Amino acid sequence: MRQVVKSARESRKVARRARELVRRARELVPNIAVVYVSADSGPDWTSSGVPKSVLVIKPFAEAQIVTAIATLITEADTQF
Repeated sequence: MRQVVKSARESRKVARRARELVRRARELVPNIAVVYVSADSGPDWTSSGVPKSVLVIKPFAEAQIVTAIATLITEADTQF
């Protein structure tokens, strides 16, 4: 049980670091698009309302990553 709790805590830490990395990247490039990949951060991502991003839940097929990137590229192209 302790290992599960530790893993959950570590997972939340990684998610926080990822969000911080994206925040810093967007300070430099405000319109940068982001593909998040997570096994358990779906509710956090949804509640954070992260603009110009897509979440792909693990496990995933390569096609899902390709689709996520294509979606963000299409959205960026329609903004210009």
